[in-house]
Parts: sequence; C-alpha cells; structure tokens
Amino acid sequence: MISSDSNSIYEKINALDISDKMKTKMRLVHDNIKKTKLGMPEYDMKGKSPIAFFSIWAFLFNIMYYLAKGMWRKAISLLVLSCGLIFIFGCAEELLGIGMPEYVYHIITIIPAVISMQSAYYDIYRSKVLEQKFWW
Repeated sequence: MISSDSNSIYEKINALDISDKMKTKMRLVHDNIKKTKLGMPEYDMKGKSPIAFFSIWAFLFNIMYYLAKGMWRKAISLLVLSCGLIFIFGCAEELLGIGMPEYVYHIITIIPAVISMQSAYYDIYRSKVLEQKFWW
C-alpha cells in the first residue's frame, strides 16, 4: 500500500522538468532507499540489478557531472576529497622517502568517481525531489 506521503513524492517527481528515464530513476530511488551511511545510499534491491542504481555518466565525468546537474556543493566536496587524498599520499611519499607505485595514484582518482557513480541518482533525488542543499 502506498502512503499519501509517497503519492505526494510521486506527484512531485512527475512534475519535474526532467526526462522520463530520469523520473523512472527517481521513483526507483524513492521506492528502494533503505538508509544512508556518510551520505552514501544503501538500497533494498527488491529484485533489481545493482547496475540500475549506478550512473555511468557520473563515473566518467564525476565533478563536471555534478556541476552540470547544479549540485556545485557536492562537486566542491569531491574536488576537496580528491586533492586531499593526493596531498596526504604525496606528503607520506616525501616523509617516508619512498616512491609510491603509480597505481596508488590511479586508485586515488577512482575513489571520487566510484562515489559519484553510486550516489548520483540519490543526490539528484535529494536535490530535485526533496529540495535539500547538501555538501556530501
């Protein structure tokens, strides 16, 4: 049974000026969100493939994707995370006097992309449907 609160959310999603595909993703997020940990969504799959909740565009263009979607706060947070990780590993490299393998820096650059991929639809849902302002 769908509550009246869910009906109002569905009405709000239907009224958004976004594509039908994105509206479907917003309904999917609304129906399957279980909880969040540190701003990262955890979904109740209900027979859905995990890929349904991932955005390949957010993975490929993470910071630019968030800027294009109007979520500049999250874009700044991802940029600070990236720069912070590079700074920490760079300092560790200098202080310890060892050279980090190149793959370490590749992993560091993948972290914000994976975060973006996993949380993009949830962040759009928070921004457009719930009208929240958020940094993370």
